[in-house]
Amino acid sequence: MSNIDMVHKFMDAVTARDLDAYRALCEPTYTLWHSYNQVDMDIETSVRALQMMIRVMPEIEYIDRDIFEAPRGSVIAQYICRGSTILGEAVALHVMLRIFFSERGLVQRIEEYVDSGECMVIRRAGEAQAA
Repeated sequence: MSNIDMVHKFMDAVTARDLDAYRALCEPTYTLWHSYNQVDMDIETSVRALQMMIRVMPEIEYIDRDIFEAPRGSVIAQYICRGSTILGEAVALHVMLRIFFSERGLVQRIEEYVDSGECMVIRRAGEAQAA
């Protein structure tokens, strides 16, 4: 499977709400870095964040996917994460990822560039659900 195919499979796992498939595509040492807080998340923290997103977004889709090879064996993925929250607010996250792969072809690291302001709609829904 090509790295580009792997990224599609990775995104499809999230839209299908299949976090076991998501986890299976990642190395145990996987890290996810966000531009808005510049913190590395391990796989468990990343899965917990996705669980919250899935709980508060009845439908999630990745649209306008543009995925292409980049230097150092990485892939760039640009897309819009679209849906709505349990509060009825529209979600439109404009995301760019740089994805690095291990020698085994699994996702090793993702650097995610997203506007934190666009993420607030998901956070609000998560806080409302937790209250």
